[in-house]
Amino acid sequence: MSQSVLLIAFPATDGEALPWWHVADGSVQAWGCDPDPVMASQAYGPDQAKGDVKVIALVPSHLTTVIGHEPISDVTRGQALTAAILAAKAQSLEGDKVHIVATIDSVGEPVTASVGRDILSSGLVHLKALDIDPDAIIPAGWLLPVTEDGAVSADFGFDHVVRAENIIATDDPALRDILFADRTVRPIAGDAFNTMMAGAWDKSDLNFRAGPFAKKTQRAMDARQKRRLGWMVAALVLLSLAIPLAQLAQYHWAAGKADDAALASAVPVVGEMEDPD
Repeated sequence: MSQSVLLIAFPATDGEALPWWHVADGSVQAWGCDPDPVMASQAYGPDQAKGDVKVIALVPSHLTTVIGHEPISDVTRGQALTAAILAAKAQSLEGDKVHIVATIDSVGEPVTASVGRDILSSGLVHLKALDIDPDAIIPAGWLLPVTEDGAVSADFGFDHVVRAENIIATDDPALRDILFADRTVRPIAGDAFNTMMAGAWDKSDLNFRAGPFAKKTQRAMDARQKRRLGWMVAALVLLSLAIPLAQLAQYHWAAGKADDAALASAVPVVGEMEDPD
């Protein structure tokens, strides 16, 4: 069975309805736009724990900056990612006010994405109020596929994005003329859009949930594990009751034996006595 995923728009303002897509069995099963995406999507079945459904929040392109970096030879993956983050930080005009993450793309090029720390913090607070704790927070444009030539665009409803290689930007006519003037832009819509959304979990590597914004790990239990835990608790309660009962029986038996011994030792002195019972 394929991974069940709930994709939602990362909230940029308070009180807004959030577009969402529920992916299960390898395809988009439902979509909508609601203040409470979890309740509206019914992504969690009656026997599903929260860990059974992965949640991805998509950050609008105007709030993020994605940069491709030249690969460095003879370094480890970790060293390449660290170097890319330092380079992105040096290029940023806001410095410590942005949160930067990095990954290696399909051709081995380091890629970084940055977003304002205040934006990330306020959005997470908004989602927490809805009892949503995303497993991944990624730039929406990172979902768009890379084509060998030309560019692609997609309309998420909350974000219009265009991408060519690792150049990802808001699909604005002025930006098209500057960044994509020599490229043919192919829109991703219909079945192609649903296929892109269905593969979102495989594109969650450029994840803002890292460092100070990393998700706290919690072990979730499914219905079977909860039932098993219930039986274990019941067994422990019965065992805790059985121990004092066994001790009481042992004490009663020992007391009876002591009475019999006392009577036996008294016979030579006082003689046989009738049992009062």
